Amino acid sequence: MTLLETIIDSKSTRLSFVFPGLIPGHTYCFMVGSLRNDGSGTLSGPSDPIEVLQNAMDRPLVEQDTDTTIAVRWDTPNEINGYEIMSYDVMAVDQHTQIDYVCNTKSANTRFIFKKLTPGHFYRFMVKPLYNRILVENNLLADTKSAPYSGPSEAIQVPPPAPVVDYDTSTTVDVSWLGLPDRGIETVSYDVKAIEWGTYNQSVYTV
Repeated sequence: MTLLETIIDSKSTRLSFVFPGLIPGHTYCFMVGSLRNDGSGTLSGPSDPIEVLQNAMDRPLVEQDTDTTIAVRWDTPNEINGYEIMSYDVMAVDQHTQIDYVCNTKSANTRFIFKKLTPGHFYRFMVKPLYNRILVENNLLADTKSAPYSGPSEAIQVPPPAPVVDYDTSTTVDVSWLGLPDRGIETVSYDVKAIEWGTYNQSVYTV
């Protein structure tokens, strides 16, 4: 374990700092001390050790799988810092409610199908690998570790639910549907498409 002994000499009062220039594959601890007009304060104890990752995750790719599911896939090496990847956590973030949903792939597969997402909502997806770290000193299996989440994917919309149809008269059909989330942008109209069964002739009306 390497202990980083650099002290950041800064007049800033912020309570976080992003360390640049750390060496991938190395392990670091961090300590914090205050700087005051009457001199330097006592350093804190060291933080928990943390490894700098050798392989960062790229943003996942997303595509519509079926009318109600979204497929998420990603590229990643077979190991992180020399440890074999056991599975992945895949997070879906609802862009309307800001609620996130996390599922585990249960394997090292790099493709996952998200189900039961809200029709009409937009989602972004992030992925992080989980791996088991072996303690070399006693060859025991330590707790499962995880790398940070990747950056978010592009936003993708779950298709809205199909409209409901009923007879209006013997020659006209009433088409009704649920209003779609507007993500802060007002909906000014809808395009309604009629496709003739068997011939696929199409008629589109803007309402």
